[in-house]
Amino acid sequence: MTSNPLRILRTFDRHLRSPVDLYVYGRSALAMGFAAAPTRFHATMDVDAILPAKDIRFLVAQADCQPDKLNAALDRAVVPPVTEIKEAFSHNRAWLRDTGLLPMS
Repeated sequence: MTSNPLRILRTFDRHLRSPVDLYVYGRSALAMGFAAAPTRFHATMDVDAILPAKDIRFLVAQADCQPDKLNAALDRAVVPPVTEIKEAFSHNRAWLRDTGLLPMS
């Protein structure tokens, strides 16, 4: 079974015309980076990632990128509050410690 993060990123990759820098973090990164990641990490329905501004400009400049569709997608985007991001990082850090991949501090 292919994990959801890998399926999502493969789909994204098929739409690219040249390489971009993509910084994946959170459960998706752990699911793809560690064989022992819990099943729930592979079941996540999204990929948390950061694209540098240069790559965002590149994607927006694509011939098939229509500004109205981009604006509609941005309007629907849900940006989690900072506390939610901190909570996700603390849960991921705890899992890394439990598996021995992150030293105890």
